[in-house]
Amino acid sequence: MEPKRIFEIGVGDDGRNSGLSTPARPGTPSSVPTSRPSTPTGRRPFHYYGTVGRPPSSLEAGTLEPSRVSDASISEQNVYMRYKYYSRLRQRADSSEAALLIPDHVVPSSFFIPLLPLPDLAGRQSSVVTIFAIWNTMMGTSLLSMPWAIQRAGVILGSGLLLLMFMVCLYTAYRTVNAQSNAGITGDVLELPQLMRLLLGRWAECATLLASILALVGASIAYWILLTNFLYSMVKFIENEIEMANKSPDFYNYTVANVICPSKNISDELILGNSSFDEFWSLNLTAPLVLFLLLFPLMNVKSPSFFMKFNAMGTISVFFIAVFIGVKVGEWGFHVNIHDDTRDDYVALYSLSSAHVLTGVLSLAMFTHNVIITIMSNQRHPENNGRDLSAAYVLVTITYCSVGLLFWLAFPLAKDCIEDNLLNNFSGNDVLAAVARCFLLFQLTTVFPLLTYVIRSQIMYVIYETVYPGFWHVLFLNLLIAILCVLFTIFLPQIGTIIRFAGAFCGMVLVFTLPCVAYMAVLRRQGKLSFPIQVFHGLLIAGGLLNLALQFVGGD
Repeated sequence: MEPKRIFEIGVGDDGRNSGLSTPARPGTPSSVPTSRPSTPTGRRPFHYYGTVGRPPSSLEAGTLEPSRVSDASISEQNVYMRYKYYSRLRQRADSSEAALLIPDHVVPSSFFIPLLPLPDLAGRQSSVVTIFAIWNTMMGTSLLSMPWAIQRAGVILGSGLLLLMFMVCLYTAYRTVNAQSNAGITGDVLELPQLMRLLLGRWAECATLLASILALVGASIAYWILLTNFLYSMVKFIENEIEMANKSPDFYNYTVANVICPSKNISDELILGNSSFDEFWSLNLTAPLVLFLLLFPLMNVKSPSFFMKFNAMGTISVFFIAVFIGVKVGEWGFHVNIHDDTRDDYVALYSLSSAHVLTGVLSLAMFTHNVIITIMSNQRHPENNGRDLSAAYVLVTITYCSVGLLFWLAFPLAKDCIEDNLLNNFSGNDVLAAVARCFLLFQLTTVFPLLTYVIRSQIMYVIYETVYPGFWHVLFLNLLIAILCVLFTIFLPQIGTIIRFAGAFCGMVLVFTLPCVAYMAVLRRQGKLSFPIQVFHGLLIAGGLLNLALQFVGGD
C-alpha cells in the first residue's frame, strides 16, 4: 500500500497558511491565527503538536503556553518547518521532482496517510444498467409463451393489444415510481407495501403483499413446469443420441425442419415408439419427482447470495433464445395466408373470442411494479427515471413483439400447433433447441431458489417480523411450495394458463388498481383531483377487472 503525504508541495505559500500568526486579540484564543502583521514584532513560529491539524486539548482551552510543549513536539515542528522551507525552494528549482525533497524516513509518520482506492461513494447505477435491469426482470417464462399468446389474438389485434398493454403498464409503473415524491413523503425510499399503507391504508398493504406473493408463486409453478420439461428433454436427448448411433442418418428426418406438433400427436414418441426407458422416464410423473430431489435442498439454503451470482445467465439465455428464433426463421421462411382459413398456414388478423389470453399473459409479462421502486432507488440520476423506464418498456415490447410475431408467422406447420412453450415444438434431435434447453435449465435452477427465498421472506416477515424465524418454519413452507409445484406439473402442466390467470389477478391489483387509486388519493389531498382524471383512471381500473373476468371465459 503506497503512502501519501498529507502536505503537498507549496504548503504555506500564501499569507494565511505561511506558518505565522499575530498575537491574539482580547477574547481570541492564542492558537487562532489572525490577519498578517505589518511588522515582525510579536511573531512566533507555527507550532506542530504531533497530531495533524489538531493541537492538544489543553492548548485549545488556553491553559498551556506554546513554550511548554514537549521537546518531541518541537522537534517534529522543526521538521515540518524545514519541509515547508524546502517546498518553497522547490518551486524555484528548475530540476527533477526529486530535487530538494526531504526523504520519507525523515518526515514524521503522522504526516502520511494510506492511499486507498476510493470507492464510488454514490453507490448508484447508470441509466444503461437501470434499463437492462428492468428489461431482465420482465424477461422470463412469458417470452416462451408469446408466440402462442399472440396467435390467440391475431396479427392486427394482437399487435394493438401489445401496444395498449405497453402504454398502460408503463404509465402505472411510472405512477408507482413517483408515488412517494408526489405525496411529499420524505426520508428513505419506501418499498411498495409500506408506501401503499401510508397512502391508502392497511388494506392496500395487504393487497400489495397478496398480489406480489401470488405473482411469485405463479412464476415458481411455471418455472417448475419448464424445469421439468427441460430436464425430461435433456435426458431424452441423451437417450436418443445413444439409440441413433446404430440407426441410419435419415431415420430422424420425419418432420418438417425437425418441428413437431404435440397437440396433434406428432411427437418424438409417436415416430420412434416407446422404449423400455420410457416406462421409467415420464414427463408428468418421474421428471417432476426427480426435480423435487434436486431442487428442494437448494430451496432451503439460508442465504441466496450464491445464486445471485448467476443472474447474468438470464440475459445470456434471453439473447440466445432471440438468436435461436432468428436462425430458425431464416431457415423456415415465412408461411402466411390471410385468406383461406382451411390452410395450415392461415394467419388470422384478429380473433375476439380468445384475445383475452394475450392480455392475461401480458399482465404478467410486463409486470414489474412490485420491484420497480427498488430498482429505481439505485438510479444515479433520479431525474432520468421517466426516460429510463420508458426505454426499458420499449425494449421489452420490441423483444416480445419480435419473438412472438416472427416465430408465429414463420412456423412451418399448422399455426394452431404452436405450444405455450415454443421449445416443445422442436424435436429431440434439434441441437440448437437442446442447447437452449440446457441454458434455461441451468438458469432456472439458479433463479428458482431466489423466487422461493423472496416468497418465504415476505410471508415470514408478515407473520414473524423476521425473514428467517427458524429452520423448521422455512422447511415447512418450502415443502408446501414444492408440493404445489409438483401437483400443478402432474395435473395441469400448462404454463400459458398459469401465467394468464396469475398475471390477470396481479395485474388487476398492482398494475391497474392500486397505482391509479394511490395517485388519485394524493391529488385529492392536494385539491387537484379533477373529473377527467377520475374518469381516465376509473377506466383503467375497470379494464383490469374486465381482463381478470375474461380469463374464466376460456381461450386455450
